[in-house]
Amino acid sequence: MRTCLAFLNLAASLVLGSGCVWTSDGGVTQRYVSTWAGTAESERGSWAGEPIVIQGNSGGVVVKGEPGREHITVRAHFVAGARDAFDAEAAFSDAAQSLSVELEDGQWQVFCDGASEDHGSAVASSTGCDSLEVLVPMGSEAMPVSLEADTDFGGIHASGLVVETLHLHAPFGLVADVEPVDGATLAVLGSKDLVSGMCSNWLRVPPGTGFESLSMTVEDADTRYDGVDQDDPQWWLQVEVRGMDDAPELEPFQGTLQWEREDQGGALVESARIYSSLGKAIVTTGEVPPSDGLTLCASMSLQGSQTADPEAR
Repeated sequence: MRTCLAFLNLAASLVLGSGCVWTSDGGVTQRYVSTWAGTAESERGSWAGEPIVIQGNSGGVVVKGEPGREHITVRAHFVAGARDAFDAEAAFSDAAQSLSVELEDGQWQVFCDGASEDHGSAVASSTGCDSLEVLVPMGSEAMPVSLEADTDFGGIHASGLVVETLHLHAPFGLVADVEPVDGATLAVLGSKDLVSGMCSNWLRVPPGTGFESLSMTVEDADTRYDGVDQDDPQWWLQVEVRGMDDAPELEPFQGTLQWEREDQGGALVESARIYSSLGKAIVTTGEVPPSDGLTLCASMSLQGSQTADPEAR
């Protein structure tokens, strides 16, 4: 099934982003971001419970489930590293052609990639989506959503979904604010190759959710950052369980947790995994960070190892 592809405000309009972009050919260029957005969507009423897969060269992904929606809509801005604004604009238009929503092999594939070729000083390896907003059906207990989202730069924020299967993977912060059904499998996994600060990964579920298996890991929980109060738990790299009175007691800087929780009147999740390289792995029944920013990273300088004993520092 083909999609309709539209472009908004296709005037030569762009903004100059901060910082530089390294390219595969070893060059360094200025970062440009389009002020216009491209959109793609499936036909109205086209979603019938098929899995949704989101992938591509994107700087951040927001997935929102909407009640009553029966199709998928994606909107994206574009980024390019270039030495010339006209080259960047040409690269934006090229990259926008990759934005698509397709039903392939029984799955909805949402895709955004870079430009197909170089455009003057804007080499293809420096281009892609600066941000990606994906509107999907909310799902229901009778027809839950199966969602897989993967981005190679930036974070992912998924909310408003009734899910059966969830798999999020990104090098920056992740948030899954979802309602699982019985037997659901959930994975919120940060990459090991983080490039900016302390990034946290969140899973929010309703208070009554149970877990046949909950696995939480912070790989580098013994790492600390310079310039913060080491007695302040806000800066501790560790697993955290919030809003569940029956949760195990956690030691300072604890980096792993395996937990089985009985059904508390909600869904019983078959398995849930939360992984963070540097930062926190958090399960909560309360508030989660908003989708603005998409990184959920606190940028600080790495210094050494943290310890719960002030005298040992």
